[in-house]
Amino acid sequence: MKALFRKELREHVWVLLACGAFYAFSLFALAVNPSYNGENASALHGLRMFLLGVYPFLVILVTSRLVAREYTGRTQLFLETLPVSRATILTAKLLLGLALSIAAVAFASWIFAKLARRHEPFDRHWLGLLALRTFVYAGCVYAFFFAGGLLGRYRVAILLILLVGLAILGDTSTFKLEEFGPIRLMGDDFAYERVRLPTRGLWVSLGLTAGFFALAYVLALVREGTVSALLAQRMSQREKVAIACVLLGMAFLKYFYDEARGPRPYALNNATRAESPHVAVMVGLGQSVNAERAQQLASRIVAGLGELSAELALPTLPEVFVLPSRDLDPDTYDRGTLQNARGVVVQANFTAPGFDDDAFVSWLAGGVVDTATRGRATEERRRWLLDGFSTDWSLRHASEETLRLHRLRAAYGFPTGPTEEMLRDWLTTRERHGDCLSSALAWTGIQVLREKLEPAALRRFLHEALARTPSSGLRALALHESPRAELLRTTGLRLEDVLAAWRARLAEDARELDGTLRTIPRLTASIDLARVSATGREVRYQVGLEPAPAQPLRVAFLTRKLDPFDRELEWKDLTIDERAYPDLRTGVLPRTFSRGERLAWMVNAQVDALNCRVSSGLRRVEVP
Repeated sequence: MKALFRKELREHVWVLLACGAFYAFSLFALAVNPSYNGENASALHGLRMFLLGVYPFLVILVTSRLVAREYTGRTQLFLETLPVSRATILTAKLLLGLALSIAAVAFASWIFAKLARRHEPFDRHWLGLLALRTFVYAGCVYAFFFAGGLLGRYRVAILLILLVGLAILGDTSTFKLEEFGPIRLMGDDFAYERVRLPTRGLWVSLGLTAGFFALAYVLALVREGTVSALLAQRMSQREKVAIACVLLGMAFLKYFYDEARGPRPYALNNATRAESPHVAVMVGLGQSVNAERAQQLASRIVAGLGELSAELALPTLPEVFVLPSRDLDPDTYDRGTLQNARGVVVQANFTAPGFDDDAFVSWLAGGVVDTATRGRATEERRRWLLDGFSTDWSLRHASEETLRLHRLRAAYGFPTGPTEEMLRDWLTTRERHGDCLSSALAWTGIQVLREKLEPAALRRFLHEALARTPSSGLRALALHESPRAELLRTTGLRLEDVLAAWRARLAEDARELDGTLRTIPRLTASIDLARVSATGREVRYQVGLEPAPAQPLRVAFLTRKLDPFDRELEWKDLTIDERAYPDLRTGVLPRTFSRGERLAWMVNAQVDALNCRVSSGLRRVEVP
């Protein structure tokens, strides 16, 4: 056996050294990352990341050299001439690879345990749980890829079919991949669970490990090793086509199954219900919500969405589920995400004294139309139409004073009027000016369309631009019209003419409201990322309001670390620091950022004259 070990080590020494270099680099990269070394979260997250991402890759490399390459190159025939049995040869390979894999896991566990000890208390019971979960998982992964190496030319195809099959099974049944065997051992609670052991996942993993090792011996020993030798031969073109057909067939079956089944209905227990021919609404009764108040809100939503359905010519709307949340402010709403279920789920603090039913229904209308059109209405180039229509629809019974307030907001936020680029990049416009002012601008655009078009023509355009569901099948690959083209086709009106009339409307409002506009303060802000260490930077800010407000204001400074991709940010994702103005016009935020990170920041303040928050605009910068 020792001679076999020495033979394997001499034969694969360069590959093993390369694996060692990659292993060391991966550990170093994880150990210096604040997200994985215990600075920002538990260092055991770093161990979990290593086991899920790095370790399987290393095992694939090791087992491919020890097993797959041996049988593919047919060099096992030379070993079989030695006075040792096939079982001994396979056992030597298995034990060598297993020893290397377990050693790599043991050293990584020691590194991250040392990092975790700096911030977390350890005891023997917890260490035992971690060790058991870690090494059972490591052994199961090794057994899987070791047995896969003996499948020869079919190992990659079987792996792909297995992954696709598990994904389909998880999407079409109650099977949860994250609760299965070794995946459960590496669950989200890996770094924190100190008491209970996922017993079911542990026993399933041990059973799989034994099964995979048994499969490896069967493939290597049955019929004197001829099965594994035949599997190691090159794949024919016919076999490649057959495997491709199997994968495509699975994908098509999944597609047709989803089309035929459709999303499952979302179920909400302990709720009051109101419905009409167009929409059904359920309002939750949790958190001591009064049934009468829930029924009142449900009826209000049904009435409002019924008018929305008629306005956009949408025969049916998705079900709406409203959940109570006392943690939210009265004017803050949160929309949930449903997987494999249909409907719109939102949270709101609708029992709070300052909760506005009309404002909530207006906000809800955007999500309902978005869901009804499968996301088409929220495409960035047509998003301004959705914001404008939702605001216009919520103001259909508003007083002259409320309409004047929206005109004032639009004239204040956009003194030069809109451009085509602002409408095309509407998410950027909202980030720069805030939702309140942007919605007011979009509302004035809808007002301009109402003035220039007959009601039937406007309804036809809004249905085409917002309410039409996207095509499916091959038609979905065709180029789609822009709102500019849809406007011209359905109404004969050019976007340039609309923009000119829109700017003229805002200029007229600005002249009419000039006296009030002069008294409303405008917010400016700047930051300086000052060095406090070799890699740390603190945020020093400066805020201005001109003309100065008559009363002190609470100014909110919002920040967030960004990932490499620019995407729309939700208010709940931002960290908020409030400051009193004018007492703290300048200052330092109570957090630091690292060099090379990306930072989003903005300042906003509540302006009573506009009854909304004005913003300095969201800006994204890289920390120097």
